[in-house]
Order: sequence, then structure tokens, then C-alpha cells
Amino acid sequence: MGDFWGSVIPGLMGSVIGSIATWLVTRDSIAKQFSKQLELINLQETKNNTTALKSVKNELDYNIVHLGSIEKMFSKLSVEFINYRELGLTSGLKSTSWERHSDTVGNVLNEKQLNEIITFYLNMSVEINNQVFNTERIEKLISTGLGVSKMLEHEISSRSDRK
Repeated sequence: MGDFWGSVIPGLMGSVIGSIATWLVTRDSIAKQFSKQLELINLQETKNNTTALKSVKNELDYNIVHLGSIEKMFSKLSVEFINYRELGLTSGLKSTSWERHSDTVGNVLNEKQLNEIITFYLNMSVEINNQVFNTERIEKLISTGLGVSKMLEHEISSRSDRK
């Protein structure tokens, strides 16, 4: 019987010590892997947020340029009012990037910044739906849009600096 315990105890101790060593190494490896995965998720989220901001800003800048063209048309035609619908035209103004990314942008910006963008796009949607423009509304949209564009540029720039 002494021979039995003499051969079992060393084997049992070897198994326990081996299991503890394996557990320690695995625990450390899993913690490192989890930390790296979390870092990658955060990096992807930051990239998605920045992409959403850039997309909305690009669309906003496009709309500002387009509104400027409409404003020039007012001057050229010496009118203060144009009804695109009656002329069979469309304004060419866009809101698809805003519609696609508004949730993401809403989670990234503070309330004041978000309200500025929402105000711009609400006013834009009126123009897009009505297809009727006047100089006063166009000037206000351009002014508001330039302010929002500058704010988005600053936000995008500050995100790039954090990388």
C-alpha cells in the first residue's frame, strides 16, 4: 500500500502544479486578449463616429455650395423668389448622409451642437420638400450651414488629434 501512495502522490502533485501553472498562463493570456479586443472595438467605434461626422460635413458643404448657386441665380435673374416645382426643376439639395448618420452624430456631439445640425436640416427639409426658395431663407440657410460646417470641422479635427 505504501508503494501505491508513493507513486500516486507525486503524480497527483505534478497534475495540481501543472494545472495551476496552466491556469496562471491562460488567465494572463485571456486578459491580454480581452484588453486588445476592447481596444480594437473602441478604435472601430471612433472610426465609425469620425466617418459619420465627415459624411454629414461633406453633405452639408455640398448643400452650402448648392445654396450659393441658387443665391447667385437670384441675383442673375433679379428675383427674390423661385419656384423650382413650377419650372419642373429640382433643387439638388441632399439630406441622405444626415438621414443615414443622424443617430451616430447624435451620440457623438453635445446637445447644443446637435441642435444646430438638426435646425439646419429641418430648414433644409422644408426647402427640399417645397422646392420654393426666396433670398432671405437661402441666406439664412447658408449662414447657419457655414456655422455648422465650422463646428463639424472643429469636432473632426479634435478627434484626429486624439488618435
